[in-house]
Amino acid sequence: EQTTPAIHIIADEISSVSDVNFPDQDLDPLEIGGWIHWKLPEPGDRVEGYRVYIAVGVDALSRSQVGPELPGGTMHTVLQGNTAL
Repeated sequence: EQTTPAIHIIADEISSVSDVNFPDQDLDPLEIGGWIHWKLPEPGDRVEGYRVYIAVGVDALSRSQVGPELPGGTMHTVLQGNTAL
């Protein structure tokens, strides 16, 4: 015997942080490193995680994720020194 499945509403949203601040502490040419800080999105109560990328150009066509996904509510992370551009 089969039963009729119940309805479940799924919320799939994308949010972006703002006011990103990254003072590069790595003095070597073509390498970066230091703390990255940002302001949380409004509302941020449904954010489960953040991913940090480095990219060439504003279109971000060539980008690479840096480190693991960070938990929701995180407002900073460190980019290890000697990270190649």
